[in-house]
Amino acid sequence: MSRGPKAYVFGAYVPNGGTYMAYHLGRILDQHFGFPCRAVIAQDELAVPPLYEYADRFDSISVEELEREVQTNDILVVNPSFSAYLFGLKLPCKKLMYIQHFNTYSVIDGFCDYYVCVSRVVQQYVKLVYGWEPPVIPAFIHVERIMAVPPWRDRPPSRVLVYGKQFSDQLLAHLEELLRTRHPSTRVEFASITAGNHQQFLRQLPDFRYFLSLSPCEGFGLVSLEAMAAGCTVVGFHAQGGLEYMQSGKNCSVVGYPRLEQLAQNLVSLVREPERAEEMAGRGQITAQQFGYEAFEKRWVEFLLEILKP
Repeated sequence: MSRGPKAYVFGAYVPNGGTYMAYHLGRILDQHFGFPCRAVIAQDELAVPPLYEYADRFDSISVEELEREVQTNDILVVNPSFSAYLFGLKLPCKKLMYIQHFNTYSVIDGFCDYYVCVSRVVQQYVKLVYGWEPPVIPAFIHVERIMAVPPWRDRPPSRVLVYGKQFSDQLLAHLEELLRTRHPSTRVEFASITAGNHQQFLRQLPDFRYFLSLSPCEGFGLVSLEAMAAGCTVVGFHAQGGLEYMQSGKNCSVVGYPRLEQLAQNLVSLVREPERAEEMAGRGQITAQQFGYEAFEKRWVEFLLEILKP
């Protein structure tokens, strides 16, 4: 029996930024297009404390239930990290893949109906490897949750909040050695992210003047953009994906991985020149305002209007 179209989001509650973006595509399909949304369980995500706050809680179903009930007029939102399921070949519905990284999969599911990239770097990678050139729709941050922050100059002058992914402990240890041996007169106090969830992380950011990203590779880099929104001076690696919003020397001070010695020099220069660092932080806040949810929603509604029209 035919029914009205539904939306399915695979791994909507998996605790990472990419799946959080996919979750919001489900909300947009529900709110703007009348597609009731269901979350498809990817692993054991419902058994762990949530990383994010979810405005809507969708019904959750298994992969087997998805495969049994999905129809041709439905749409599945799936991230490339789940390419091994090869839903592009298996399912009769429309398949939309939001490609948010270039290293979360070995081979992408090449049989989806629509692809969108989170950044130009990801778009360039997909074009080089697969010969496609999907449109770019950047991710969003909750700008509205990071509004009331203390002035930059009122924060401790040498505190640096450190963020990293791959081998960040080794990178930080080598950076500390570089600072000890080459810049012994510059005092820098590194601190780790202690937050257990996203809201706690956002509350921790305004305690720091500087935010150091040691992540070598990002498809976009939500965390550094959130640090900009919180008025921190962002320094570190641009991780490729950060180039979607980073302008080194203007709203941040970043280099490409693995230029660790130059990174150390950049950090020292900022700590020694607080006026310049404060100006960067101010420009970073202005940049971050452009990546709120409203812009994300508008771009996706325009794209979905095209692919869902009769």
